[in-house]
Amino acid sequence: AHSGEASLMIECDALTFGWISFHQSDARIALVPGRTYTLSAWMRSDFDVEVEMGIRADGPSPIERFRTVRRWQKYTMRVTHTGLTSSGFIIFYYWSKRPWNLVIDDVELTVE
Repeated sequence: AHSGEASLMIECDALTFGWISFHQSDARIALVPGRTYTLSAWMRSDFDVEVEMGIRADGPSPIERFRTVRRWQKYTMRVTHTGLTSSGFIIFYYWSKRPWNLVIDDVELTVE
């Protein structure tokens, strides 16, 4: 784990089509127009691979793509909500045509 005693490990044997997403859809986030949201997570993977991280919402859903590396690294995205007042949840997407593991820890969301 990056900090604490545990982290989330997602093991993937391989995908021939599509992607894997991880989210907790019952942990909703209130999205307010004009508010700025900063989402960060520490991640590492078995080899350099692209992962998308974002806030899935009913309207515009900001998602950013990052290339993870083999050591712990902090990834951060910042977005100002431009849609209507709504709710959303944090989501991670990834895909690979070969086996690998993704480890995620210390996910944090701040609102300004």
